[in-house]
Amino acid sequence: YPSSDARARQIDMLSFQIKEIESAKIKENEEEDLIKERAKMNNFQKFSFALNSALTLLNGEESMGAITMAQLAKKEIASVAQFDSNLNEFADRLESTKIELKDIADAISCELENSQFDPFILEKTEKRIEEIRKIKKRFGGTLNEIESFLSTAGAELNRLESAEERIGELNKKLPLATAKVIKTAKELNKQRKESAKKFALAVCDNLKDLGMEKAVFSAEISFPATYEEILNSLNDKGADSVKFMISPNTGEPLKPLAKIASGGEMSRFMLALKNITAELEGINTLVFDEIDTGISGRQAKVVASKLYNISKGGRQVLAVTHLPQLASMADTHYLISKEEKSGKTLTFVKELSETESLKEIMRLSGSSDTSTAGLESAKEMKAWANGYKGIG
Repeated sequence: YPSSDARARQIDMLSFQIKEIESAKIKENEEEDLIKERAKMNNFQKFSFALNSALTLLNGEESMGAITMAQLAKKEIASVAQFDSNLNEFADRLESTKIELKDIADAISCELENSQFDPFILEKTEKRIEEIRKIKKRFGGTLNEIESFLSTAGAELNRLESAEERIGELNKKLPLATAKVIKTAKELNKQRKESAKKFALAVCDNLKDLGMEKAVFSAEISFPATYEEILNSLNDKGADSVKFMISPNTGEPLKPLAKIASGGEMSRFMLALKNITAELEGINTLVFDEIDTGISGRQAKVVASKLYNISKGGRQVLAVTHLPQLASMADTHYLISKEEKSGKTLTFVKELSETESLKEIMRLSGSSDTSTAGLESAKEMKAWANGYKGIG
């Protein structure tokens, strides 16, 4: 909940907005109806002239109107109906037409009597349209949106007005809830420390496989000492402070990983880490660069194997490498090259065919494109990678 002053300001604002909307009492399609009524009053002279003209044509004044003519036509038809019985239908229809025309004339007369131009009503209509548009501009373009805002504002107003009572209820529960949270945080800290030891051993084992035999890794878990410090440190992940510490070489003290690791060391650490946690994180794509720095031979094959392990389960691994062992493990190869054109350096990326991939593996191994031995070596390396992946 906001502070009492902020809450009071929000209550005033919401109360004003709710009152403004409820006082307006906007009806469905009211604005559209008012716009039509305004157009009628703004064109009242044309409106009344048309209705009077229509009434004259129906009733007749100097000449016979449509009603009288329909009556006379019926009379003429009826006078000869004795000679042709079919004419009775025409007489009946003319009678119906006369009645319908009379009803229309009466309705037009009523409309004329009830339609009078009143500047006061026009001004009132203009103000009402302006009021509706003001409400719509502030609270929603449609009546449904305004009602939705009103409902939300009412619920929020109710929440704020009952805040003191709710805060009192929460304060009664706070000591017990705080004790539970702190207990849970301590239990989580204990579990983290136990897991940190296993995690550190697993990372060290992976780093040794990756050519960092002398590296020592530790996950340091610290927990606040006092009650107040625990509360200040608490978040949705607990109250622990976690630091990854590493000593890349024998005799060096443990220091924060982020401060001392080189690009290659960091890539290998991440490779070791992802081999341990890939199944847990749900990350679909991982990118490794400089991971082959300072490694070759058997270690390069180990790195290639671990990259493949991460890719299991549908994950995508992108690795920039200059080592043939790593390249041979890939399912797809892309060659990155640079060229100068028109005074600009451009970077190109080309997907390689199977034959082109073998040539690149040969090139990375130091063989020429025409070397038979180099081609056989590249095929052997690719066969090793496919065998590791279980491809025939």
